[in-house]
Amino acid sequence: MKKNFYLITLLLLSTYSYTQNKIVSGEVIDASTQQHIPYVSILLKNQEIGTTTNAEGFFKLEIPADSENDTLFFSCLNYQKANITAKELQSKKGKITLMPVTYQLTEVVVQGNPVRREKLGVYQKRANYGRGFSPLIGNQIAVLVKPVKRSVAKLKKVGYCIGSKGNLTTPFRIRIYESSFDTMPGNDLLVESIIVNAEQEGWFWYDVSNYKITIPENGIFVAMEWIFTDEKYSWMSKFRVEGEKKWREEKRYGQTVYLTNKQNYLITRLKYVFWRRGFTNSNLNAMIAADVDFFE
Repeated sequence: MKKNFYLITLLLLSTYSYTQNKIVSGEVIDASTQQHIPYVSILLKNQEIGTTTNAEGFFKLEIPADSENDTLFFSCLNYQKANITAKELQSKKGKITLMPVTYQLTEVVVQGNPVRREKLGVYQKRANYGRGFSPLIGNQIAVLVKPVKRSVAKLKKVGYCIGSKGNLTTPFRIRIYESSFDTMPGNDLLVESIIVNAEQEGWFWYDVSNYKITIPENGIFVAMEWIFTDEKYSWMSKFRVEGEKKWREEKRYGQTVYLTNKQNYLITRLKYVFWRRGFTNSNLNAMIAADVDFFE
């Protein structure tokens, strides 16, 4: 009798737990071309719940069962943001369209060859091995690239020091932002999505000179965005919370980025929600840098 009671209780708890969440799914389409849009960021308002569309533009997201009237935010590089409640999304059979936008970037015309090239941001030849930023899908991590002297500066390459943990060759998205008045990432400076992957641990460099980005006096932010949720890119990260003896495990996706104590502005976007300055209770910075050409 007691055994049957425990079994019934377990079944009820399982049913209760299952009903607490539901799956919303759908597709994101370009309003102009009617083509599917890959790697769109999707966030449930007021909660640290989100995902991205896959390479084919489809998505699935598990949300609390009582969140049907909460708003889902959709954002992607070179598209206007959109929002819709989970309930409305279901009534549209999961289909949502994003309107493309066109940016008019101002180019500073320079003549002659650069007089020097410098590595700015957080750069050092050797990484602090054993320290790495463990990614969660949709996170971004950004570093300020700011010229010290007043002269025309052009962005040549961006670099990321890939850590030894995780899946080293996972594709990620390069992001470059204006630096806003409060030294936070502002508007996008790239006019298209750049998705790349490293082949090994250590510094990975990508040439962005074709985008003709001029760096103003207040600098720019170079960022890395983790976009893949495929299980083949997943791995289990072990960590321990301060005050606890036992290690915890959490599923992560993609690669890690090495950290260092070198000073710089480090801005981290956590779970699609907001930009914040640095790591909590830490002065560590991500090893993200840039090759910059200077002209007189």
